[in-house]
Amino acid sequence: PPSRYRESLHPGPYGDYLLYMGRLDRAKRVELLIASMAQVKAPLRAIIAGTGPERKALEGLARQHGVADRVHFAGFVDDLALVDLYAGARAVFYAPIDEDYGYATVEAFHAAKPVVTTEDAGGVLEFVAHRETGLVSAPQPTALAAHIDELAEDDALAERLGTAGSQRVQDITWEKAVRALVLA
Repeated sequence: PPSRYRESLHPGPYGDYLLYMGRLDRAKRVELLIASMAQVKAPLRAIIAGTGPERKALEGLARQHGVADRVHFAGFVDDLALVDLYAGARAVFYAPIDEDYGYATVEAFHAAKPVVTTEDAGGVLEFVAHRETGLVSAPQPTALAAHIDELAEDDALAERLGTAGSQRVQDITWEKAVRALVLA
């Protein structure tokens, strides 16, 4: 099914932050983003939008890695703020452990933003193809940081991947989902 934000999401400038939007729990591996930010050389920030049981631990991890000034925990954001965050992001980080679908990828693509993920993210990889719609990395901070730096330094790459991602999800509509369910 499509994201409930499908009609609201739109492209915007490729900004100076990487966005994570979702639950703050271990399965989403936000700690991997934080550890990666400690190795990112570009002046890029991370905005982490969402709530969950790991927030305090993740804030502590950001301080421990010395990136608390570059990692902003936005907490719960309303729909309008979320749409704006997607529109202004450089890219979206979404690297859960073997997740089956994940709206964050589809939402990122509706905003024409590339997705940075890992080779073990599961269903995310049905949408994110390395160097086609995003960047797929080993689930290690050094490898992710290199990809984040690459996107930060290359506006054309971010735009090319984001545009390709946008085209990839155009057919994800309620009409098509209902038709598939009824005919199944």
